[in-house]
Amino acid sequence: MSEGRWQLSLFGRFQLRCADEIIPVPASAQRVLAYLAVYGPSVRPVVAGTLWPFAAEFRAQGNLRSALWRLSQRGQQVVDSRFDLLALSATVTVDILEFAAGARCLLGGSGEPGWADSVVLTADTLLPDWDEEWVRIERERLHQLRLHALETFARRLSRERQHAAALDAALLAVRLEPLRESAHRAVLTVHLAAGDPATAARHFEAFRALLRRELGIEPSRRMRAMVQSA
Repeated sequence: MSEGRWQLSLFGRFQLRCADEIIPVPASAQRVLAYLAVYGPSVRPVVAGTLWPFAAEFRAQGNLRSALWRLSQRGQQVVDSRFDLLALSATVTVDILEFAAGARCLLGGSGEPGWADSVVLTADTLLPDWDEEWVRIERERLHQLRLHALETFARRLSRERQHAAALDAALLAVRLEPLRESAHRAVLTVHLAAGDPATAARHFEAFRALLRRELGIEPSRRMRAMVQSA
C-alpha cells in the first residue's frame, strides 16, 4: 500500500484513496494531512501548535508524532519528513489544489478547455463538519475564490455567445451567495448579452426586493445603470 498514487479529498468529507480503495485514517492523522494540503510544507512546531492549540507544547508535539506514526504503521506513505519539515508526498493529489489551479486558470483566461470549468463548477464545501479556525479560514478563502471564478467564467462564456452555459455559472454563484451583487450582475450581463432585457429587468427587481428585505439597502448605481441602459 506504500506505492502508487494517492487521492486526498477534502471537499465534502475527508477521504483518502489509493487506486479504488478507500483508506481508513485516524482522526488525528486526518488533521495532519488536511493541514499539509492546505498550507503546504510546514515545520513540526507550527503544525503541532495549530492542530492542538490548547495543549502544552510537549503534548502537542507528542500528539503529532503519534499521528505520523499511525500513518506509517498503516503503510500510508503520504507524508515526507525531512528534519523538522513535513510535507505531503509528491504521490498525493489533492482535490482542493486542483480546484484552486482551475479557478486561477479561469480568472487568468488560460488553461485547458473544459478541465478548469469542470473543477470549479463541481467543487463542494471544504470539510463542512470541521470547526477548527484554520479550516474555517481556508473554507471561506476557497468559497470566495470559487465565486470570483464563476463570475469570470460566466462573463467569458457570455462574450463567446454560450449564453446557456454562462447563465448556469452565474446562477450557481447566486445560489452560493444570494446577497452578492457581483453574482447578480453576472446574471444581468448574460441576459443582456442574449438580447433579453425583460428577463434582466425582472431579475434586477427580484434582487432589489431581496436586498431591501434582508439588508434594508438598494442595489449599487452600477447595477441600476445596467438595467436602465438596456
